[in-house]
Parts: sequence; C-alpha cells; structure tokens
Amino acid sequence: MVGPHQRDTGLEFWRFINDTIVERRAGRMVVAFNGHFATERVAKGTGDRAWWLSAQWPVRLNILGPWSVTIRPEVAKDTTGRWTLAEQNVFAVTSTLEYKVPYCGAGMTLRLEHRCDRSTGARGGFFDDHEVRPGEIALTPNQHLVIVAAIFTFDGSR
Repeated sequence: MVGPHQRDTGLEFWRFINDTIVERRAGRMVVAFNGHFATERVAKGTGDRAWWLSAQWPVRLNILGPWSVTIRPEVAKDTTGRWTLAEQNVFAVTSTLEYKVPYCGAGMTLRLEHRCDRSTGARGGFFDDHEVRPGEIALTPNQHLVIVAAIFTFDGSR
C-alpha cells in the first residue's frame, strides 16, 4: 500500500507498506511467515525517515483429533515511534492450546493462550499500574497475558 498518512500529502512524505505472508501446510502441521515493512519521511520536525519492521513465524500442529497447539514468535522494530508511539523493539512469544467442537453447520473453538512480550528502547515498555511521579506513568519492559476464549462459528451454506 502506498499513500499519504500525514497532514502534508506531498509525495516525498507518503507511507509505503508491504505485508507478505508465506504459508506451508504439511500433514497435521502449518508453518507460516508474516513480514511487515513500512517507511515514511516525517514532515514535522527533522524530516527523518521512520521505519517499521515486524515479523512473526507461527507453527501450528494438530496433536490429535480436535486438539491443536500453536507457537508464534514475533519481533517488531519502530525506529521513531510512529507506529507504537515509542522508539522500541518488541520481542514476543505466544503459545496456544486449542480444542474444536464441530456441530452440523456450526462449531465452537475453545482456546487458552499465553503471551510474553519484552520491549527494549529508551521510551519503550508496557504500562505498569502506578505513576513514577504525578502525571508520569510507569513502564515495565515485560508483560504477560493469559487469554481464555470461546469462538463460535456458523456456516449458512449447508
């Protein structure tokens, strides 16, 4: 994708974005790669070029019948804070345990996920639950997230 994303819409300030996905299925396993690349020259201030790079490599394995596991390592780099609001590198790993229950033209997927993120960079991090001083929110370089989900699907084509 290419186009203006700033108040100054001159061609030299347009944002360029590439999103590439490659997937390979082999038996009970799916391996994929998803890479993002974006750049733009910032109109305000110094006119620096901002870069966004990110990639993830999910691997999904159907263990037995309705049971699957997935692991998804990720990395992202925001050179100027244009995308994440902080100059930072983020490294993450998500693991998922999934159970699918089909029923006629409908189904339910139960998921348990754990995600661990690490942010490095001068202003990077994740919100902590306090202020360093009045008006300044504390940041922590690591965060963990646990998600329990029930996903319902309906297929009306039957």
